[in-house]
Amino acid sequence: MITVKISHYPAPPVNPADRFAVANWTSLSNWWLDPAYSTWLNMPMTNKQCDNGATASRGRNIPISESLWKFVEQQNNADGFRFCESVGRMIINRPYMRNGVYHDVDAGEEQNDPANADPQAMAEPIIYPANVYKIIDETPTHYRIDAFVYNKTGWDLLDPAVWNWENMPWLFPKACAETRQGVVQNVMNGVDAFWVTLCNSGGAWIPKAELALPPDPTQYVINGARGVGYRVRGANWYMGLSDGSQVLVRQVTKAGGMREFHGWHFYARSVVPPAWFV
Repeated sequence: MITVKISHYPAPPVNPADRFAVANWTSLSNWWLDPAYSTWLNMPMTNKQCDNGATASRGRNIPISESLWKFVEQQNNADGFRFCESVGRMIINRPYMRNGVYHDVDAGEEQNDPANADPQAMAEPIIYPANVYKIIDETPTHYRIDAFVYNKTGWDLLDPAVWNWENMPWLFPKACAETRQGVVQNVMNGVDAFWVTLCNSGGAWIPKAELALPPDPTQYVINGARGVGYRVRGANWYMGLSDGSQVLVRQVTKAGGMREFHGWHFYARSVVPPAWFV
């Protein structure tokens, strides 16, 4: 018998219509065999995001406004925010200006060229394995995931105590890297860095092969009730049952790693939660 304890707020109900998936694979498989990365011990985990559901092309880069920067800063500690605003590590790959300050390349050869920097940061159009994402539409080739339209969101109106990775992990991906053995780690030297799932006006579309779907919950009967859907909190997965209850089926903590319950197994990796997450 599993007792599920939800901290800080009552467990919201499971909506059977909600569809979740995990970005399970980095964009370059067996990357350590590529001569360009032969000396690397780990690889930042990213994959392609498209601007519509009928293209194999990567989407357009996404401008980062000052109000969005302030919101991202509220999601992170100092080390996490420093990673988010860095150039050449994962999220932003071109030097940029912010409030008159030049941000040069952090990983790689410095360019020292403020005159040719982007006038504001431009985020890469990517998703971040091994994070969970929420599917809201699909085409024969792509899933559309829930995302903030970058220029239609009032960032200063969002309460970071509500809008955060713990409550809505699909909207606040955690930056990860993988080792040569495929083990997921935090970026840098154990940094917890949280970004935001962003898109252009046409939405965030992901080729279906990039996302792993969880097992059909209706194939499970637990405590006499059939599964009806899932809810995700941080790195933890809960299954809703037909009697209105819900049970924890995957628990992930930094100290204890991953555990799965009730015979449930999802062939997908997980982010490393912060130490405070239980």
